[in-house]
Amino acid sequence: MELVFVSLLNEQAIDRMTLAVQAKHAARQAELL
Repeated sequence: MELVFVSLLNEQAIDRMTLAVQAKHAARQAELL
C-alpha cells in the first residue's frame, strides 16, 4: 500500500515539474517574441 502511495506522489511531483519546465520554456519564448 505504501509503495503505491509513494509512486502516486512521485507521479504528481513529476507532472508538476514538467508543467513548471513547460511554463518556463513558454515564458522564454514569449520574451524572444
